[in-house]
Amino acid sequence: MSFGPWPGVQTGGGFPGFGSANQPVGASTGGAAGTAARSDHQHPTLVAATLAALAALTATTMNGGTFCYVTTLKSWFKLEPSTQAAATAVRVAASGKAGFLWIREGLSPAWWSVLSWFVTSAAAANDENDGQTAGTPISPQEWRRRTFMRNLPGTETGSVTITLVADLGDNDYIQADWGIGLRGGSINLTIQGAQTVVATGLITAATAVNRATNTPAQITAGFSWAAHVGRLVRLQGTTTTTAWCVKDLGANAGRMSEQAVAGVIGAGFTAGQTVEVVTLTKVPGIHVVGPNQVLLNDCTIDPAAVTSLRMDAVYSSFAATRIQFHGVGGTTNGITASSQNYTACAFVDRAWQLNGIVALVLCAQVNQSAGVALQLFGGRVAENTLQSHFMQASTLNIAERTYVHVSGGGAANTAMFDLAAAQSGVALSIGSHFDCGAMWGAGNNATSVPIFATAGGCVLTSIAPAGYTVTGGVGISSPVGSIPFAQMQSTQGPGQQPVVMAMFSFLSGQAGGATTGFCDQSGATAGGLAAQAQRWPISGRTIVRLRLCTPLGTPATAPTATLFKAAGGTGAPTATAMTCTLPGGAAAGTNVVDATHPILFASNDGFDVQITQPITPEGQAQYVVLVEALA
Repeated sequence: MSFGPWPGVQTGGGFPGFGSANQPVGASTGGAAGTAARSDHQHPTLVAATLAALAALTATTMNGGTFCYVTTLKSWFKLEPSTQAAATAVRVAASGKAGFLWIREGLSPAWWSVLSWFVTSAAAANDENDGQTAGTPISPQEWRRRTFMRNLPGTETGSVTITLVADLGDNDYIQADWGIGLRGGSINLTIQGAQTVVATGLITAATAVNRATNTPAQITAGFSWAAHVGRLVRLQGTTTTTAWCVKDLGANAGRMSEQAVAGVIGAGFTAGQTVEVVTLTKVPGIHVVGPNQVLLNDCTIDPAAVTSLRMDAVYSSFAATRIQFHGVGGTTNGITASSQNYTACAFVDRAWQLNGIVALVLCAQVNQSAGVALQLFGGRVAENTLQSHFMQASTLNIAERTYVHVSGGGAANTAMFDLAAAQSGVALSIGSHFDCGAMWGAGNNATSVPIFATAGGCVLTSIAPAGYTVTGGVGISSPVGSIPFAQMQSTQGPGQQPVVMAMFSFLSGQAGGATTGFCDQSGATAGGLAAQAQRWPISGRTIVRLRLCTPLGTPATAPTATLFKAAGGTGAPTATAMTCTLPGGAAAGTNVVDATHPILFASNDGFDVQITQPITPEGQAQYVVLVEALA
């Protein structure tokens, strides 16, 4: 049995667009399609120099299934009956043949060897350009059509770069759908944006970072920073010495995040230097299957609708450098890749969920609206890294079963500033393993936080989860004190409520009684108070509440309870920040609590509660002190 030739296709060499055997019989001239009949009476093959020439080609007598090659696109179009509307570079109305369209075939392998592309928005692009220079760019949609299923292993092995000539439109997603044979290889896709200067100023005053006093970087540069919060700031003459403006401080002063110098921490901007504020090229979203790694540089992810950046979750990794992530408010925008590395990036006023193993290095969260969080969802075996991460009025949520390592030691820390009362959630929410190097920050409003807060400082929902030992670091510092991360073991689970760890009772001041003493349950001292702290033993855990109440009596005394800690159980007991005072004349049943000063205790530490009260001549009243901890 033999088969006749396909209409409009020269036989003897496969399908249009593959190999060199399918050559046009006739050549197009004068911008119109050319045809020629073959001497063996088979159907002619058509060639159109441009899309306009294809549209002008009279198709009245042509059969459905006829092919025409468009030279500018290096693609085949097939005459098909269709009720669809015409679409630029995809479907062209057939002249003289109602109800038929020239429909573009799916693959354009003639473009697959091109490694460098220039892309602009669909609104500004001419998709018949070659896409090889900044003056002849194509749209992201046309780039996808030309590279769709790019897969010739051993031949098309070079990595591809897209240079963005201008901002992309809201629907101009970068989409790479390459052959799955490349997934395990080393074929990379680089998307390169540009920095555009919008303000320039000479620094007249500068404040360097000082972690010991919770002081972030600040510069004054001769212009208002009000319009530049969340924008990238660079040293003039460079593109890689940068920081993010995280707050307008007024009087031409702006707060800066940690400075990045080619991906490592810098010393900060100084007086006498000139800085430039820049905007970055807009990209609405990225969807990639095929490339081994996607590298995104100097761009703003700022779509009009909810978006996700999705790379092949098994094989593709994602590396973002100097990227400003916006997304859409009121919902969570997502990024999915097997591994993700963010260097000198900012997440601004939007919620983002990062799915994969994540490294945040010299990044900033710059949020001014309520309820905005960056969420890490790394899975059971993920090891996420925070290094010199700066959080301005923002929240960070680390999901259950996600291991996080805060790296870098003394010079590389996570900072949290200005968590406002209107913010929902906490500054840092930890659902699972957390190995903390050091944290610092100031200006946070504890009334916005339902769990823990150091007064004026930073907030945690958990310190050391079940079965994990927190090691090293100096802890969380604030203007009123610090919470050290000593060696300890905790059994806290996410959402677990504090439980009563110890209960002491004592009587109000009486004749001959001391005004100050420590809780003593031996009964050997009057009123249940002793002159010396007892160093009660405790396993490693966090004491989160100190509660003082009077179940009986209504005396005029106003006792104060203060938690004491003895390091290692042998050190001198010292007062902690956890304290509360019961008002004088309080009715029976009144209780007061301090739940805003969580204190970490390592195994073998000792604790006790000191009571301070005036001696009163009236009748006695009973008091109770409850010490509550995460079990």
